[in-house]
Amino acid sequence: MKLYGMTMDNSELLLAPNKVKWEIYGDEGAATITEDGMLTARKTGEIVINAKYTVSSDKVYEDAIIINLLPQEENTGSGDNSGGGNNGSTGGNNRRYNNEGDNKESKGTGASLRRNMKFKANEEINLPGQIRIRFTGEEEVQNGYFEVYEIEDLMKYRQLSGKKDFVSNIFDISIPEGYKLKSPVELTIYFNKNKVKDFKRLAIYVYNEKTGLWDLVGGIVDEVQGTITVRLSHFSKYAVMENSQLIIMTDLDNHWAKDAVYRLVDKGIVNGIVNGIKYADGDYRYEPEKPVARAEFSKMLALASGYEFENNNVDLSNFADDKEILAWIRSYLKYCNEKGWINGKAVYMKPNDTITRAEAGVMVSIALGFTASNKNIKAPFANKKEIPEWAAVYIDELVNKKLMKGLPDGTFRPNEVMNCSDVVSLIDNYIRMQNDSY
Repeated sequence: MKLYGMTMDNSELLLAPNKVKWEIYGDEGAATITEDGMLTARKTGEIVINAKYTVSSDKVYEDAIIINLLPQEENTGSGDNSGGGNNGSTGGNNRRYNNEGDNKESKGTGASLRRNMKFKANEEINLPGQIRIRFTGEEEVQNGYFEVYEIEDLMKYRQLSGKKDFVSNIFDISIPEGYKLKSPVELTIYFNKNKVKDFKRLAIYVYNEKTGLWDLVGGIVDEVQGTITVRLSHFSKYAVMENSQLIIMTDLDNHWAKDAVYRLVDKGIVNGIVNGIKYADGDYRYEPEKPVARAEFSKMLALASGYEFENNNVDLSNFADDKEILAWIRSYLKYCNEKGWINGKAVYMKPNDTITRAEAGVMVSIALGFTASNKNIKAPFANKKEIPEWAAVYIDELVNKKLMKGLPDGTFRPNEVMNCSDVVSLIDNYIRMQNDSY
C-alpha cells in the first residue's frame, strides 16, 4: 500500500511508506499490514485500511480504503464488482486477482491480474474500482497469458505528461508478444473524482513507447461512476488525465468524430486550420461539416507525417497559380509536392479547391507507400465505374486497411467533397497505420 499527498502546485507526492501509520479495522485477523505498507490477506472479509502521515502538528495526510477480500474460487473473471473502490489518494492493489486458478504462475510476475489468454465474446475481467476490460470477440493464445500491471508511482511518468494531471494510476496491459487482437476491446478505467476540476477535459491517454510522450486516446466519461471507457485495437500503458489547457469545442459533445478531433488537437495537427473558431458568445466550435480545401488537407497530412515548418519563402513556380498560393501553406504544399503526394491539377495547384474522397485517399495511399496495382476494385461498391483509374488502383488497400470505407448506401462516391470530420478520421487512421500509437 502507498499513500500520496498533494503539493502546493497540485502535484502528487508519494510519501515514504515506512513513515506512514497503517491501521486495519474490520474482521479480526482478516489481514495484516507491515510498517512499510505490505498488506497480506489471511481470510475473507471486509476491512478498512487507514493511512496517516504526520508532517507537523497542523499538517497531516490521511486517507482510507475499503477492501473486500474474496475467496479465490470466486475469482472467475466474470465481471464481479464487489471489491472496494479507490477514490482516495491511497494507492495500492486491493488484492492480487488471479482468474481461472493461475495463482501459481502469477506469484512471480508482479501482475495485479494474470490469466490464460482465452476469452469469449463479451467476456469481462475486472479489478473492482480500478479497471474493467470487455472482449467484444473471441481471443485465444495457447500457453499465453493476459496480464495487467498497476503502476502506482506516477512520479517517473509525470515529467512526460506535460500540463496534464494524472487522475488515475497507470495500467500496463499486455498480451502474448506478436498476437494481434481480432476484435476491439472495451477498456474502462476508474478515476479519482476528487481530483477532477472539469470532466470535459478528461481522457484516457496511452504511453507512446517510441516518443516517450502520452498520446490522447479519448473515451466516454461517466461522472457518477467515476469511469471513462474507450475502445482499443491493442494494449499498452494507459491512464486517465485531465488537460486543463484543452480547448473544448461545444459542437463536438456527441459527435462521432470527437475523439479523433481531440487526438489531432493534442498532437498539434488540427490547430487553427479548420477548428477552434471562437464565436461572439465565447464558445469554441469545430464546424465538423465544413468542407476542407486541398491546402488544409495537405498541411494536416504533412504535420501527421512529422514535417516541421521551415519558412514561407518556397518556390512553387512550376505551378501557374504560384502567386495566388498564400504564405501559410506554401511550405506544406512544397513538402507534399516533393514527396509526390500532391501534383496539382494540370499546371495549377488549386490550393483553395475542396478536396474529394478520391484525392484524399490517393494522397494518403502514396504517403503510406501503397503500390498502385489493380484498377479492378474487389470491394462491392455499387458505383465502381465512377471511380477514376488513378484512384481505383488504391481503393481496395484503403478499404482493407480500414483507412476509408464506403457510404451507407453502398457507394464510394469518389467525387464527394470531404468535410472536417471525414478528414480528421482519415488522418487519425493514417497516424494509426504509421505507428500504432493507440
